[in-house]
Amino acid sequence: MDKILYAVLLITLFAACEKDINFNLKDSSTLLVVDASIENNQPPVVILTKSLDFYGTIDPGLLFNSFVRNADVRISNGRLTHKLKEYGRQVIGTDSLYYYSIDSANLATAFS
Repeated sequence: MDKILYAVLLITLFAACEKDINFNLKDSSTLLVVDASIENNQPPVVILTKSLDFYGTIDPGLLFNSFVRNADVRISNGRLTHKLKEYGRQVIGTDSLYYYSIDSANLATAFS
């Protein structure tokens, strides 16, 4: 009898923990997304993209077009400021991923 009571109590507990959650997401303007990796003894890597619609359909063309190109990206350690250079890496056909990192032609302001 005790086992049946515990089973009913357990089922009731799990059934009572269920709740519907609805989000009312509004359309928003496109935002700049900054993904940066800056670590000691490693070159900085900064990826700039535009935000995508949460419920939108995503395809490779949309992803590749979300990269922000020709941006003026600078990093500073409080003493030196270094302008990063844009690099592209071809991944599929003519589509490329773009990121910003140390400009090896201008190492005078580079720091680690």
